[in-house]
Amino acid sequence: MPMRLDATYDLLDDRSTAGREVSTLGADVVDVAGRPVVVRATGEVDGCSAPVLAAALRTGRAAARRPRPLVVDLTGLRFFSAAGVNLLVATRRRCDARQVPLLLVATHRGVLRSLRAAGVGALFDVRPSLTEAIASVSTTAP
Repeated sequence: MPMRLDATYDLLDDRSTAGREVSTLGADVVDVAGRPVVVRATGEVDGCSAPVLAAALRTGRAAARRPRPLVVDLTGLRFFSAAGVNLLVATRRRCDARQVPLLLVATHRGVLRSLRAAGVGALFDVRPSLTEAIASVSTTAP
């Protein structure tokens, strides 16, 4: 069964979310050979929408292979809760275990504040634009 990456389908228990509150998170994975794998999130990450981001991060991690990095673009987010921070920390651990570089792209004050408030800001290489993130890995790649 194909995996849908939208909030109208509950990725945890395979039940439709019809009649339940639906979040406003979109997430997609861009995987172009020879380039970093990019996961883009737009909207809001909270406890209800976190499974959507989790699925995209899993797909992105599976596609990223050393030295090809995983870049998580959070510039399209309006809200970023502790659930999102937890997903990024787990992604960091899994990328480190496979020696896959991980970069974040974030400019929204709320996203940056959530990372700092959780005390995990120093775990991540955060860039202000996708262009800069991609350029930084292409200049440091072996």
